[in-house]
Amino acid sequence: MIRPDVLVVAPGAGTSVWAPAMTRWTARLGAHVPVVAFDYPYRLAGRGRPDPTAVLEEAHIAAIDSAARVGRVGLLGHSMGGRIGIHVATPERVVGAVALSYPLFGSGDPNRSRAPALVAGSVPTLFVAGDRDPLAPLDALQAALATRPAPWTLHVVAGGDHSLKVRKAEQAAADDGVLAAILAFFGI
Repeated sequence: MIRPDVLVVAPGAGTSVWAPAMTRWTARLGAHVPVVAFDYPYRLAGRGRPDPTAVLEEAHIAAIDSAARVGRVGLLGHSMGGRIGIHVATPERVVGAVALSYPLFGSGDPNRSRAPALVAGSVPTLFVAGDRDPLAPLDALQAALATRPAPWTLHVVAGGDHSLKVRKAEQAAADDGVLAAILAFFGI
């Protein structure tokens, strides 16, 4: 993996980059690589419902293009932020992507599978998944990844839910494991 010069971080649908979990991840990653975190237009406007996919993609590309002035870009997104990042990630734009809790099933409904977009991703990607995530049951995620031609790695958080939360006594170790996987993936 080519080490990024900057990491663009995107939040999930129900949060912003200013949410406590996102600021913790931004700070932890920022100790190793410069980080640019951004919110999507709907959040900036104070709305709760995400914009249409095309608007989300446009905002993600704008963040990537802005960060590219620094150098090589890596992506990290939680849930929707990881999904949209995979949509827009091309080898010409980024060196790789990290998807924390990729939302394989919209609203947890297997009939609303996002596997085609996951499989179509064209850059090396690290998928971080909790084994208790109802939006991406591990067996379904692994089956989708098995058909993905682009390089991928899967890091499983034992006992993790969609927010990668585990039992309180185990959270620090789980977060350390995720951070180590991200740094190893990007060669940092």
